Parts: sequence; C-alpha cells; structure tokens
Amino acid sequence: MSTYIMRWNPAISSSKISAFEAARKKWPEGFRGNWSIYEWEHA
Repeated sequence: MSTYIMRWNPAISSSKISAFEAARKKWPEGFRGNWSIYEWEHA
C-alpha cells in the first residue's frame, strides 16, 4: 500500500484560508473537505 502526504497551496487553490478558518470555528471537533489532486495520474 502506498502512502501520500497531501499539501495545500492557497496561491493556486480555489479554496481560501478564510473558508478553512470558518470551517474550523464552525466544527471544532473536525470536518471533511473535498480535495482534487494535481497530476493525480502519478499517484
């Protein structure tokens, strides 16, 4: 089984840090996000 480390680059992402911070405040116990992976063919 492979392991991958996911990173977020807000400079090229459609998701903004303000939305992430709002979600952290709204659901302090945790929340799910929707990720897309650039160059996913290599994963």
